[in-house]
Amino acid sequence: MVHRQNLPKTASVAQDEGEGRLNAPSAERNLPAILTLVKRFAPRRGWALEIASGTGQHIVSLAAAIPELIWQPSDVDPSRLKSIKIWINEKKRDNVEPPILLDATETGWSNEKIL
Repeated sequence: MVHRQNLPKTASVAQDEGEGRLNAPSAERNLPAILTLVKRFAPRRGWALEIASGTGQHIVSLAAAIPELIWQPSDVDPSRLKSIKIWINEKKRDNVEPPILLDATETGWSNEKIL
């Protein structure tokens, strides 16, 4: 997998709250709409892959909203992967797997065994 290092600054605006925990105001703003849609369309049980999990704010809320699903966060940025781990640990979500490095812009990414 090619690791993209030069992401545009506009990709996401997140503030480091210390020790690598990132917080994006946009994640808080769009969370209610995302939760509404995911709760409507997601299965009640099984596995769910979140592509480009970003700061980790959404995955912990999704995991709380649908606890019977096992959630797999992913991102291409190592600083985001660190933040996701911190959010998971802080919220004590046991239905969230450790985040994985995944670049969904890479051709063939969906052919890899993820879970």
